[in-house]
Amino acid sequence: MTGQTGTSGINVRAARVYASGTQSLADSTETALAFDSESYDTDTMHDNAVNNSRLTCVTAGKYIIE
Repeated sequence: MTGQTGTSGINVRAARVYASGTQSLADSTETALAFDSESYDTDTMHDNAVNNSRLTCVTAGKYIIE
């Protein structure tokens, strides 16, 4: 994503985060997934260093999580 305006002309707020390596998971245990890298983040929804397992919606609206 190169900017904040989508093809419809609507201002788009988006983030694409991912894990750059592997993470060990234990059976039958809830584990937060650490996303330590970003392709883009147009609305400061993710922080690679602090609480990198969460995205925070800072702008009111509808969000699609895929």
